Amino acid sequence: MRRFDGAGAAGPPIVARGVVLVARTDGRIEAVQSASGRRLWVLGPEASMPDGAPARDIRAIASHADRLIATSLKGPVRSFDVRGQRERWAFVDGPDDAVALRIRVHGDRVYVPYSDGSIVALDVRTGTERWRTPDNTQFDWPPAASSRSIYASGGEALWAFDLH
Repeated sequence: MRRFDGAGAAGPPIVARGVVLVARTDGRIEAVQSASGRRLWVLGPEASMPDGAPARDIRAIASHADRLIATSLKGPVRSFDVRGQRERWAFVDGPDDAVALRIRVHGDRVYVPYSDGSIVALDVRTGTERWRTPDNTQFDWPPAASSRSIYASGGEALWAFDLH
């Protein structure tokens, strides 16, 4: 067993291309080497306070191949190259409400829930919006996925969304 010190984890770690990634409660995303725990790199928080102090920001993360997808309570959904930390795309046209604390990648889509109850499906390679649900639906998260559909439950019904 190893302990990796730092700010508290804001959610479960993920592994992408042999790199362990964890979102911290201060908005940072850290990458550590899986075998040694040595810190490889850090992405800074999305936002800071007017006085320059770091702001609390819980960021949901997911991976697809060599990509890290990260949300923010205060900024856009972004995709980064895991090896070079280069930003690939940013999605800024989401609902005004905050991104909920979990995202899910399935196939070539990343499904992003918002606190207004809507879900936005983005192309994982480009960040292009493919579809969105109406707000105020209040889906339970995360959804289930099959080869053809995404299934999300809400207080009123079970919904099926065609992947294409």
